[in-house]
Amino acid sequence: MARLNIDSSGVILLEIPDVKGDVHTYSVNPTPTDLDPKYWSVLVKRLDSEDEYLVAVGPTNRWTCGCKDFQFRAKGQPYQCKHIKDMKCIKAATDRLMPQREPAETQEIAS
Repeated sequence: MARLNIDSSGVILLEIPDVKGDVHTYSVNPTPTDLDPKYWSVLVKRLDSEDEYLVAVGPTNRWTCGCKDFQFRAKGQPYQCKHIKDMKCIKAATDRLMPQREPAETQEIAS
């Protein structure tokens, strides 16, 4: 199971164990704003290497990851790499804390 740390400036660090049990720390960062807004996505960067992966889910609820594990194993089959598994938890938490709301109509407050 991954461990999530958030510092006072909002930086998210995620500790994810690999199949051998070695724990690697990743930063979780927003994606560039030019990506399709219909997708929820984050950049997950492993801190002890240059590895960085785009993890995303679209309107059809299909998750994708740029890691080699996902690219190799998914090939048309339902598969979730460790990055997707942990980002699903983060997305569920953010959805719960900040549910999508319809824009409120402007209301005048009586004085």
